[in-house]
Amino acid sequence: MKNYLGLLIFAVSVLIGCTPAITTDMLPLAESLQPQTAAEMEEFSQGRSSFLRQCAGCHYHIWPSQYTPRQWKLTLKEHIGRTHLNRVEYQKLRDYIVRGSELSHGK
Repeated sequence: MKNYLGLLIFAVSVLIGCTPAITTDMLPLAESLQPQTAAEMEEFSQGRSSFLRQCAGCHYHIWPSQYTPRQWKLTLKEHIGRTHLNRVEYQKLRDYIVRGSELSHGK
């Protein structure tokens, strides 16, 4: 139990420290990038899960905000051969990462 509590505290502190604050000027962009339907939310969730599962096998957790959308697109092209994703899963992963990056860096 003690180990889980420490892990939980660490995870929460990382999330708080790494989550960019959304400012008022970013709000329209943030709202436009949010999934609007249940289907979009499910795809977004699946993309996030793929991101965590596929990328964490070789890397520490990288946040979508760490690179620009263009850098992510190039990086994903280079790395797609190392994953076990089909085309639909890859697209969901790409959409999740690029949306997060666009929110951080602007479109």
